[in-house]
Amino acid sequence: MLASSERLLWSEVVASGVYAAMQLFYMVKHIHEVRRMQFVLDSYYDHERGGLQDWMRLSIVVLSALALTVPLLIFASGWPLAVYGLLFFVGIFYLWFCFVRYVMTQAALQVREAEQSVKEEEQEMNTLKDSKTEVSMNQETLQRVGQAVERWVAAGGHLRSGITSSDAAREMQVPRYQLTAWVKASGHISFTRWMTTLRIEEAKRTLREHPDWTNEAVADRCGFSRSHFQKTFKAETGLSPAEFVNLP
Repeated sequence: MLASSERLLWSEVVASGVYAAMQLFYMVKHIHEVRRMQFVLDSYYDHERGGLQDWMRLSIVVLSALALTVPLLIFASGWPLAVYGLLFFVGIFYLWFCFVRYVMTQAALQVREAEQSVKEEEQEMNTLKDSKTEVSMNQETLQRVGQAVERWVAAGGHLRSGITSSDAAREMQVPRYQLTAWVKASGHISFTRWMTTLRIEEAKRTLREHPDWTNEAVADRCGFSRSHFQKTFKAETGLSPAEFVNLP
């Protein structure tokens, strides 16, 4: 009798709508958080984290899909409900797996380090402004930083895997905010993208000089991790390393 009550039916519809709106809000917040994490990591670390970001995005999609379809528990019955229950179980297991993977790897530490680096850079800028020290990046400053960058690259500093923007700035003996400003002024999106560009160019040169080298050897030489060298090379050049070597 209650199931056929019009008032109860409208209550279920309204409750489901409010619930869906709440989950959409959380989904937007999660997407914003992932983008923020991607920004701080790209501004700090040089190595590829596509796998980490991919499964984090997929986790948000899975979580959102499960949350938004919870009203099916109210309105569905029979085999659709059984299928949803199975998918819900698989989705929860996947989310648990991703959480364990995130905790057990260095990903959480990397994010915390990157966030701390951004805060330190902001504090550095604020301290300079408070002391009325010149913080603008004029052409002369950009040229000086560019010379430091050239010396660092010539010495092979960019070929060391796992370097951070803080490490690079310290080795160049320039303030980190100036290196960040120079990277952007040079047309690069981020520190990570700049490092990738440098290493791809080094990989091209290495493949031309040593066409018999394996992908693993080239990756080690150029500061790439072995797992994503071939994928990154093809994404940047449109060719696999083997195809690049066989170019006329």
